[in-house]
Amino acid sequence: MKKTAIISFVFKLIIVGVSFYFIFRQIFYKQELDQIKAGFAAMITSRIDYLKLSVVFFLMFINWALEAQKWRLLVVKYENISFWAAYEAIFTGVTISLFTPNRIGEYAGRIFHLENADLIKASLASVIGSIAQLIASYIFGILGLLYLYPVYFSSLNLITPTKYFIIVIIVIIGIIVSVVLFLNSFIFTAIINKISVLGKLRKYGKIFSYYTKNELMVLLSLSSLRYLVFSVQYYLLLRIFEVNIPVFDGFMMVFAVFLVLAIIPTISIAELGIRGSVALFFFGLISGNSLGIITASFALWLINLALPAIIGSLFVFNLKLFRKSKHYLDE
Repeated sequence: MKKTAIISFVFKLIIVGVSFYFIFRQIFYKQELDQIKAGFAAMITSRIDYLKLSVVFFLMFINWALEAQKWRLLVVKYENISFWAAYEAIFTGVTISLFTPNRIGEYAGRIFHLENADLIKASLASVIGSIAQLIASYIFGILGLLYLYPVYFSSLNLITPTKYFIIVIIVIIGIIVSVVLFLNSFIFTAIINKISVLGKLRKYGKIFSYYTKNELMVLLSLSSLRYLVFSVQYYLLLRIFEVNIPVFDGFMMVFAVFLVLAIIPTISIAELGIRGSVALFFFGLISGNSLGIITASFALWLINLALPAIIGSLFVFNLKLFRKSKHYLDE
């Protein structure tokens, strides 16, 4: 066996081992473990809504299928890959992301599944996909907060009605501007080309001009649909664990929770604690079932991240850590 093959195999073993360690640590060494066990025990001993639970698991695959399609649409500019190859890359990315800050390991898990594409360009393509998802998170999250404030926080008198109206106008303008800039991302290529200090790195700024408005609109639509999918998962889990909240208000709070989680930098080892705290703050406004809230948040992590990470560990050994890059686009 070649030396590079041995190094590659050992490195992949380490990735799988560390990922499983993080999953094991989250499940068995959390401070809220007793509460979570009690929540699952209550669900098992009571009448389980198997239909809702089945839908949640099914939506997990839809969630990551949408992300795989986004990745495929982005990377096809450099390498033609099948949907299933993209799906495999996405699951591998989840595996590596568990032990990296803000899940940046997702990029490595994806790009090292490619055969020939330029790694830097492929990484930047992933960034464009992340920006689309972030825009969707901010749009839904901000709309959620704007709804929740007058309903649940107006009694605090933090701002006057006039200031609230001004904020709404500013937010709407901000959303429009962010979407327009994203759909006209070639502007960033022009800006980067004028920054002489970047030297040879400026060639990578061309990536922002590779995608048409229609392609970027499809990307943003897929990101929004994916956001709605895991929002439905969260709401269904809350109902499964008997956190009985109105549908509309519940979704607005889910949006707000996801917005806060998107803003807070974190790593997997601390993520569950943060998720639980943010969820308790919002859902606690209309439900006293703190046990159900914490358990639902843990279950969402378990289904949407831990389970895909375990699936992705099967594909880690397909990573192409040592290969030559070929450029599919002119420099």
